[in-house]
Amino acid sequence: MSREYDPLEYIRNYYRVTAVVGRVVYAGARRGVVTGASGPHVKIHLDGDRHPGVYHPTDGLTWTEEIAPLPKLTRSQRNYDAYLHSETTETFIEFLRNPYWNDLRART
Repeated sequence: MSREYDPLEYIRNYYRVTAVVGRVVYAGARRGVVTGASGPHVKIHLDGDRHPGVYHPTDGLTWTEEIAPLPKLTRSQRNYDAYLHSETTETFIEFLRNPYWNDLRART
């Protein structure tokens, strides 16, 4: 039985940090929340930023024990998430223009 690769588990084990989705970290004096991983790096959504950035797990980050809710997605991010979870062969633009998918976009 094969296990699915979890980049956050790799980061926790290799860098000995408490990397989990929702973990509060500080990049310098700025507070942020871990939203995922990109290879051996963590994605952190800093307060006040529109999108998460990619950071090395040990480069100037202060890890806390606090868990916080993830930042709310923008409408365009929700639409793209709905597109990724649809079973369409259309392009993203076609997906947005097709009224058939309005219900799926409204639910996300």
